[in-house]
Amino acid sequence: MTTQEPRRLHGAGIVRNQPFVPVTEWPELEEARVRHERALGEMRDARREEGLIAGRHRAQHAAAVKAAAGRVLDGEAPVDPAAIEDERRREVDAISVRLQAAQIALSDAVFAALRIVEAHPEWAEQIAGRRAAALAERKELLAKAEAVNVRAHAEDHMGRWLEQAATKSSPQPFRDAGLPPPPPQTISEVFGHAGATS
Repeated sequence: MTTQEPRRLHGAGIVRNQPFVPVTEWPELEEARVRHERALGEMRDARREEGLIAGRHRAQHAAAVKAAAGRVLDGEAPVDPAAIEDERRREVDAISVRLQAAQIALSDAVFAALRIVEAHPEWAEQIAGRRAAALAERKELLAKAEAVNVRAHAEDHMGRWLEQAATKSSPQPFRDAGLPPPPPQTISEVFGHAGATS
């Protein structure tokens, strides 16, 4: 009896920052999909907040520099920027932690989903069975469509004969319609042959 080594997932090569798991009927995989998309939402929100914080910090820095220049002109004592910088650093640290947590959540959700799929090989068999049933249904529908096409061709042929029998000065005898022409295979057959040029 041989034992198969567990698969080693190459985390750096797995895309995790976009929807990863399809909507399915399997509860375990559906739960994994929801968890990953929740992590995606958190990552989007955290990145948006990171951008807002960076913009606010740039604006605050510009305002602080302008205010400091005014104090220089007015001969006032400079303001210690340490308190402002501490507040900014705390905000940057907080958003950094939030982004790291979202990144870890994305990875954990993807790896969990992959492990769930690995643990359920019967799902692939179910899909193969459903695909075979769909192909059989397609074959049946194509056969029905072909039969309907033959019938419509025969009715069209009869209609043309009735028209010429009722209106033409030299009507011709009726002949069986035969099979309809095959569908066009080339672009020139689809659009008709180009007219003769003079």
